[in-house]
Amino acid sequence: MQSTSQAALRRRSGAATKPLGDRSLPGQGLDIGLVVGARVRQLRQRRGLSQAQLAGKELSRAGVAKIEAGASLPSLATLEHLAAVLAVSARSLIPREL
Repeated sequence: MQSTSQAALRRRSGAATKPLGDRSLPGQGLDIGLVVGARVRQLRQRRGLSQAQLAGKELSRAGVAKIEAGASLPSLATLEHLAAVLAVSARSLIPREL
């Protein structure tokens, strides 16, 4: 059984993100994770935020890094958190083709 601190670290290290199998946009061959990650990074940098500032208490800096790198797709709750901190709609972080 995991200790409370181990479970908390596991949650903060990426439990809110999940790697997926085929993540390409229909008919385009673009990886959804890369598109979402690039959008998050672009908005974060425009607002002068660090990955840790964007993560806040709900996510780890490493989790934000994974999302920005396209290695993980954010859950809906994580997407909503990122959008709120970035002052945009969650929909604006998702490729229009979806």
